[in-house]
Amino acid sequence: MMPKTILPIQTLAAIFLTTCSISIASAQSTLYVGIYNQEQVLRYDESGNPITPTPWAGNGSALSPAVIRSEGIACGMSFPTTAQEPVANPIFIANTQTETIEIADANAATGTNPIVNANFITGLSGAANVALSDNGQDLYVAQETGNKISEYNALTGALVASTAFTGAHDVVVGSDGSVYVTAYGASNPTSLGVVRLDANLDASSETSFIAAGNNGLNHATGMVFDSKGNLWVADVLHPISTTPSTSNFVSEYSSTGQYILTVTEPQTGPNTNNLLTVFGLSLGPDGNIYAASFNGHEITEINTTTDTASTFITLPSGDEPKYATWESDCVTYSAVPEPRTYGVIFLGATMLLLGFRRFRQTATTNR
Repeated sequence: MMPKTILPIQTLAAIFLTTCSISIASAQSTLYVGIYNQEQVLRYDESGNPITPTPWAGNGSALSPAVIRSEGIACGMSFPTTAQEPVANPIFIANTQTETIEIADANAATGTNPIVNANFITGLSGAANVALSDNGQDLYVAQETGNKISEYNALTGALVASTAFTGAHDVVVGSDGSVYVTAYGASNPTSLGVVRLDANLDASSETSFIAAGNNGLNHATGMVFDSKGNLWVADVLHPISTTPSTSNFVSEYSSTGQYILTVTEPQTGPNTNNLLTVFGLSLGPDGNIYAASFNGHEITEINTTTDTASTFITLPSGDEPKYATWESDCVTYSAVPEPRTYGVIFLGATMLLLGFRRFRQTATTNR
């Protein structure tokens, strides 16, 4: 009789975890685009196709007609919001028109208003970008005309801490919990480069991460960390112009702030709108960088393998995207699997249990 082959418990566990990881990774990500001049938020799938209804929120939407002059957009995962029913996938929108942080429900059923709380945080001044901590508990808000960076409780909207920062424009959170900030504005003609603060926004922790002038970085705007921990930073011509310029570019820096490379705006050819006044960057589910080209009226994709820029989405005529944020870029902490994933987890757990029982039975028989 041939001996029975028994898979080791470690192997079964590896198969189970791999299966679950593949299932979770297969979930499609949504790109949220804030159209500044049209006061709308649009959505696109991973192929760049519009997701209806269009617009999803803001001017022109019968369900959510409130003005949304969207700046920064961040998205969380599975936690409640104050005075509302729990929202599984809250989308935080910085509305510079009303100077508030609004919350939309990413899973709102078609035909229902996605805005569940239009006044989650109020009393802002020049609300620009927003960023969540990895555990989703803290929401950082850059206030450009308010000249400060503020930390709020992402569950209640209560102010936690705030520190002065002239022309605060963009804010991102690193894997170490540090907060990175850029400054930009008509009243702030000189750049501070990229500044780093601790998670508590202690002013004494403020240090220069990338100095102004580093390889041409003079008017830093948007930022995003890639999957390797490198920081990508956008730079724009100041004052901004609709004419292509070598001052419009996106540069990559290491996790320690060392310069790596620059992707420049094409000066000739059919893609001269690429990287034309980029205010926001986001990491796509494919590992590429996506830029909101404000004066280029497009979403530009930067291929991180070839380090080249190309048009990903050509927006409706005249649309000015301020920030474009992939849902997959926001959800970095413990995610709750989609319903279809539970079945895979259950199946994997069952296989693991049966394998373990079989292992024990065999061990007992061979004694």
